[in-house]
Amino acid sequence: MIRGALEADPELEVVSEAPNGREGILRIREHGPDAVVCDVEMPEMSGIETVQELRRHWPKLPVVMFASPNRESAHVTLEALHAGANDFVTKPSAAAGTAMTAVMEQLRNDLGGKLKALVHGPGDLSAVARAAVRYAPPARDEAPVPVCPPPAAPTAPLPVVAPLVATPRPLPLRPAAPPPRPVAVAPRPIAPRPVRSGRCEAVLIAVSTGGPNALAEVVPRLPRDLPVPVLIVQHMPPVFTRLLAERLAAKSALVVAEAAQGDEVRTGTVLLAPGDHHLTVRREGATVRCMLNREPPENSVRPAADVLLRSAAEVWGGNVLVVVMTGMGQDGLLGAMQLHTLGAPVLAQDEASSVVWGMPGAVSKAGIAERLVPLGQLAEAISIRVRGR
Repeated sequence: MIRGALEADPELEVVSEAPNGREGILRIREHGPDAVVCDVEMPEMSGIETVQELRRHWPKLPVVMFASPNRESAHVTLEALHAGANDFVTKPSAAAGTAMTAVMEQLRNDLGGKLKALVHGPGDLSAVARAAVRYAPPARDEAPVPVCPPPAAPTAPLPVVAPLVATPRPLPLRPAAPPPRPVAVAPRPIAPRPVRSGRCEAVLIAVSTGGPNALAEVVPRLPRDLPVPVLIVQHMPPVFTRLLAERLAAKSALVVAEAAQGDEVRTGTVLLAPGDHHLTVRREGATVRCMLNREPPENSVRPAADVLLRSAAEVWGGNVLVVVMTGMGQDGLLGAMQLHTLGAPVLAQDEASSVVWGMPGAVSKAGIAERLVPLGQLAEAISIRVRGR
């Protein structure tokens, strides 16, 4: 299924497959792929062990995990991300009556889109990307991993080269497609209010690809006495968001949890939008509460940062701090622009520390980012900015 889905995209070529992680390492040495897809559950070497071995020899090779949508697989996937994997997709499941063509299309869009973004970045999706697929049929080869030195990691964008297969098929190069147009969502009218009172009442974080590791660098470094609540939209499916919240809570001085319907948004708390639900905020007297819904995806995602940011504009106006971190696409751009017009400052993660500079890059190119901040300095920048300095 993976091979069929990816090779239906003329920008991708599958150069090899392997039945387990150990043989996968050998195939990577042989073919020099631009990206790797690695199953979470494999014989011989687990997904985590394979990622660890990959990172020892190829620290910059993009790796996407292929995970089942259950708690055990989600736990292993987050461990693999911590070990150095760049991103993950969940294995598609066909509901009753769902055509297999729709399942394959979903796989091609989700997996293929992430591979191309990780290899080329958001500005060069029309070049040919070679993706080596790793899957887990029964183990065959017990050969040890050779100890020959790995190829040097490229420092410039990878060039388009001849396919590394014995009898290559011609790969048609199609002209670059126009960039995807954002969902046309008109902001709801908001009550007139002062542009900004000079104080910050909440921190709003939008993050996607590379987010779990990036959040693990930021959230635990936020001080216990942070005077505002923090709301996060991380593009992840159900189960994964709850496990991510639990992992962050174990390392943080602040209270971290997955948001639930009606939760009070209070100082000292960090709330993550749950997978497959949009997160909004609503004022009830002096209290602000979380509201969840399953309205249609925006920017092809649910939860979507734009949804949270629009609702925040109604509740707090410009008295918030917007932080846009690593991620594909441009979710958060429209909401950040609306809040920026109300006087809200916007911080964006810099390109060098982003796994994919799509979301923060869109904010930067729109000219609304107050600063581009390296990942290692984001927690300090947030703490300083919410105190008005």
